[in-house]
Amino acid sequence: GVWELVDGLPGAAPARRRACEACERVAAALRLRELDDVQPAVFDVAIRHALFEAGDPTQRPQPANRRLLFYSRVSACERLLPAIAEYPKTLPQGTWDVTTAVQFANSVAAGFLAAALDQRARVAEEFRGLFPELLGSASSAQADWLMSPPIRNGLSMLRDVNLEAMPGDSATSRRPPLLLSQAEQVVQSMADLCRVSLVAARTSLGDLHGVEMASLRRQILDSLVQAEDIAAPFSAPRLAPLASQLAEEFEDAEAIVALCAAAGDHQRLEKHMASSPEFRRKAMAEFLRIPALRPWFFTSLRLFGDIPPQQLEELLQPYPEVRWALEAQRLPWDSLGAREGAMQLSKSAADCAIPERASASRREVFAALVAIANKAADAGPDEDATEISDVACLARLEGQCAELQAAEAWRPGAAQPVGAEELLRRLCGCVCAALRTLRLEGARRRFVDDLARLVRIVERDLAERSGADALFDASPDDMDVADPMEDSSAGVVAALRLLWSEVVFAEQDLWEQVLFAPEGFQRQECLESLSFYRMVHWRPQAHAGMPELAKVDVPPVPRSVALQPLCAAYRELQP
Repeated sequence: GVWELVDGLPGAAPARRRACEACERVAAALRLRELDDVQPAVFDVAIRHALFEAGDPTQRPQPANRRLLFYSRVSACERLLPAIAEYPKTLPQGTWDVTTAVQFANSVAAGFLAAALDQRARVAEEFRGLFPELLGSASSAQADWLMSPPIRNGLSMLRDVNLEAMPGDSATSRRPPLLLSQAEQVVQSMADLCRVSLVAARTSLGDLHGVEMASLRRQILDSLVQAEDIAAPFSAPRLAPLASQLAEEFEDAEAIVALCAAAGDHQRLEKHMASSPEFRRKAMAEFLRIPALRPWFFTSLRLFGDIPPQQLEELLQPYPEVRWALEAQRLPWDSLGAREGAMQLSKSAADCAIPERASASRREVFAALVAIANKAADAGPDEDATEISDVACLARLEGQCAELQAAEAWRPGAAQPVGAEELLRRLCGCVCAALRTLRLEGARRRFVDDLARLVRIVERDLAERSGADALFDASPDDMDVADPMEDSSAGVVAALRLLWSEVVFAEQDLWEQVLFAPEGFQRQECLESLSFYRMVHWRPQAHAGMPELAKVDVPPVPRSVALQPLCAAYRELQP
């Protein structure tokens, strides 16, 4: 035949694909024509709408001429699908016709796709030697017209129409309600359409687990699950069985896990995990990703203990808290004893807290676990104690900053931990209000202690840079040069002084009491009530079970609180 003659010539393969596409389009158009004979009134409106949307000036002729014009152009036959999807919306709400219209629209779209797929299979079978690209997995260039934007748009619109037509509550105001007895019919019709859509997507996109296929599959399954959930109260009790079947057929591990979890179907999920190591890996990743399903992860470890260590480490790498819990669970408590076990828990929590960079709240939790474990073990200070205390301090201040700034990026648990200097800059401007609020609540002590530790952390880091001493000792005339928000050593020093000034301004009434208090015990008592005084004289103290770290070298007074440059920078502080 002609294909044998041109085989091997440049452009032969694209020509074969275009010929196959033409055959598929003709078959799809013929199926539409057959359905047109069943419901000519529906197709008359849809064809007129499709021609109008295409901007065709010839859409005005008589209906017979419009049909001739439309069906003679099979290269654009998919334009009919969005128009068919609009048809049920034109019917009066609350009528039986809505049910029939939705099911008919589903059958039109499903028949269109099925005709093209059947023709593709026939060509592949009859011309096996000439069209090897039609056999096996499709490439992205083959049959991509089946997933072209007009078809995807039409199928998406049709799924939305199915949901609008379902009885029950809805966020949409234009829901054509169905009689309750019709819900199952619509769901089954929608499931048939979803299956043909997924077959067409698999044929067109080829890679069943590719990003595009996964996204499209999720949209389709989510719509079907929603439809089944709406229909379930008016039919036999169930939890998306049709969506579950499609998820299994098209290997959507995430959907299978979600649906089995919603149904509480442990046995079905365990059966899948036992039969496929790859599914087991994906399912366990889902268990870890969704906190509510993490008990299933530990159950799976108990049932399938042959998971390779490297694979288990890859699964746990984003979830250090789960790794810590697993290590705690596996400790030989009988041989270790309570104290030694608590010490090991403390060490493993410290190993997680110090490098944690993904979540501020997670870092705080690990630091708290260290303190609890140390208390349980009656442990003294160790070489990691200072670093853990610093971690806990920064985590608490980040949470406080989140509440003060009320910014989306600072939601506790969602924000990534920041460095001490960046945290200092973010706190500047809100410390004054925070102290006033916490003072009224009688809860400022921890916040003040954390600010004192933050100041010393920043100064300790700053001391490692060259020229830092000169910045602290700079003359008052240079104090207005640096911007506290500036990412530089000078900016850090200015931010420290801004922090100190806010601490003073937050308690002006207490400062007045100090000035008017009699010399001696009363004035000393007033001084010790100041947050400024507490921060200046702060030392690492025993809290949350952590003993005093006497061996840690902490300067008695922070350098940034030197009064002459501080008052020069903020003249309101001068007497």
